Amino acid sequence: MNISIITVAFNSAATIEDTLHSVAGQSHPDVEHIVIDGASTDNTVAVVRQHGKHLARVVSERDQGIYDAMNKGAALATGDVIGFLNSDDWYADPDVLARVSDQFDRGADLVYGDLAFVNSDRPFKVRRVWRDRPHAAQDFFQRGWQPAHPTTFIRNELFHDLGGFNTRWRIAADYAFLAAAMRHPGLRMAHVGRHLVNMRLGGASTDGVAAIWRANRECAAALSELGIHSPWRTIARKLASKVPQIVRARLGSDAMIREPLWRPWDREKAGP
Repeated sequence: MNISIITVAFNSAATIEDTLHSVAGQSHPDVEHIVIDGASTDNTVAVVRQHGKHLARVVSERDQGIYDAMNKGAALATGDVIGFLNSDDWYADPDVLARVSDQFDRGADLVYGDLAFVNSDRPFKVRRVWRDRPHAAQDFFQRGWQPAHPTTFIRNELFHDLGGFNTRWRIAADYAFLAAAMRHPGLRMAHVGRHLVNMRLGGASTDGVAAIWRANRECAAALSELGIHSPWRTIARKLASKVPQIVRARLGSDAMIREPLWRPWDREKAGP
């Protein structure tokens, strides 16, 4: 099972080394890693050249935004499965892709897992944990559930059958894509009951109340275009489903929250 991992980057010199190491260190033997850089003006390309000996392709050119870059990467991907790992995120351990591959070998079309939101800088303390479980596709619309996009993997053929990301959506094209996937006839999903990805806080859809409002407004519009009645009801349920995550984070009741994270390729623990 060949897995294509696509990393899109723009001025990511401070973080992309973590991403590169986490993919290069995977135990799964058949990984194609592609980096699509949006013509960065910092040292991103230099970092990629220094730490990206494992990379299959590197493209550095102007693009029309993150989803355009993701589509470019998907167009180059030759693997059976596609996953997206952003340039400020990293895999939680070396066996992530091996676990994902196992689910596809069992017949899944789309695989997802758990996600940890972490501070953007050391000590990378976990701020919130997205714990998931097995779901049916209709839960996306009826309960507001969605898989965490950074932990979602999909068969290459299905990604292209769905048309990739609609770049008209500037913030929520991933959500719109997942909504379309959930309506695909016979979709087979599998949940990996493990923490798969560490995601730094501060991205386009998590950076403050205004960004969250813009993202959810796009989500509602995308649902309307798919013919979903009362899209804001689905959005409200989506937001409500995150309340337990926030409560557990505030109470510190999730085991991952109680300890600072460290990167396995670091020689020393990431601390203050």
